[in-house]
Amino acid sequence: MMVQAITVCALIPSVPQLRVQLRQLRTEAGLSLDEAAAHLERSRATVGHWERGRSRVSAKDLDALLELYNAPEELVEQLQHLRRESGQRGWWHSYKLPSYLAPFVGFEAEASEIFHFELGLVPGLLQTEYYARAVHEVGRLKLSESELQSWVDVRLKRQERLNDGGGLTLHAVVAEEAIPRVVRSRAVMAEQLRHLAAVAKRPSVNLQVLPFEAGAHAGSVGPINHSAVRGCFAR
Repeated sequence: MMVQAITVCALIPSVPQLRVQLRQLRTEAGLSLDEAAAHLERSRATVGHWERGRSRVSAKDLDALLELYNAPEELVEQLQHLRRESGQRGWWHSYKLPSYLAPFVGFEAEASEIFHFELGLVPGLLQTEYYARAVHEVGRLKLSESELQSWVDVRLKRQERLNDGGGLTLHAVVAEEAIPRVVRSRAVMAEQLRHLAAVAKRPSVNLQVLPFEAGAHAGSVGPINHSAVRGCFAR
């Protein structure tokens, strides 16, 4: 099981991030749902739906709420930006991903920096197509050929943000045991190692190997992922 750590407001896609902020601002202002609803001449249920992400708040209503909550100007601009983004679908929605995986991909798509430790395999963001396919073929999920290809395509698509101008920096630490492990075939592994050597030269990738000599370590429990968003506006 992967240990997933995120900064307070990092990696939360637009709708969840907006609803969390709305509820937090209302609470900090000392107002109840009923009071906020009365100010906007809306029902309590409507304001509650906004805070739960069940419906999309209009720009006008959002402005009124933020004025009521006395939100700082910078935060007002950021939350209006999130409201606009909430009406857009991410690229991953065109793939049939499991309900538990889609949010993770969405989280990652908004990250500016990822710190990842992998125990027995090359990190997904650094895997080649054939390596990724081999990993998914032996996974716990029984995938059809079309599902398998879809998962591989998503993995490769995620890697595009590591290209120049992609806006993502990856700090990856791989346990040494993953390096000599032959996945699928020696040819596949040789290609994977060449790929690692190449991507490690990119400014967006900081790749390190944890040697056997390191002994017991915190990562022994499994993969660890910590992600953050630049300009995070946690309060």
